Amino acid sequence: ESGFTSRDTSLKGWLTAMPPVQFETFSDATRQNADVALKMFMTLQCKGSVSMKSDLRFLQAASGKCGIPHAATLLSTLDLLGTSDLREAAAQLDIPVLAITGEHDVLVPAGVAAALGARNPRCTAHVVTGAAHVPFISHPGHCRDLCRALAQGRAATERLGRRTPGQVPRHADAGAQHSGAV
Repeated sequence: ESGFTSRDTSLKGWLTAMPPVQFETFSDATRQNADVALKMFMTLQCKGSVSMKSDLRFLQAASGKCGIPHAATLLSTLDLLGTSDLREAAAQLDIPVLAITGEHDVLVPAGVAAALGARNPRCTAHVVTGAAHVPFISHPGHCRDLCRALAQGRAATERLGRRTPGQVPRHADAGAQHSGAV
């Protein structure tokens, strides 16, 4: 059984996005110094990406332009992530769903997308090879193509190969570059 939340302390066997101990450590760090915690979070989002340094610079530039959220906003968001169980809602979605995860994501394991695909037949799950938590930054062309295929009303699998339940295609962008837009 897989779940779609940031942590799980009560349901055994529920695949979570972040180990509960790591989640609590991050929450505590946010309470102590939100700016430091946000920088730590940006690093976690990029950890393992083939373009980690570039991805991190992009996120830092974006946060500089958008401003740092207040600690209370970050903490309420963490509380929401830590207590939400979206499995049933995800299974009930009656629209095409595209779940894109990164092969090296340390925040949301690629298995979460596959689990969503198993719970909802309208979901197409993709794992982007070489990507971490922000494949839309590290592999923008590939993510754009997947979204375009969905928007044009055809399953991304029609263009990029069929998948069977539990099988998640892996794709990589060759020479992915950031657009520079924030």
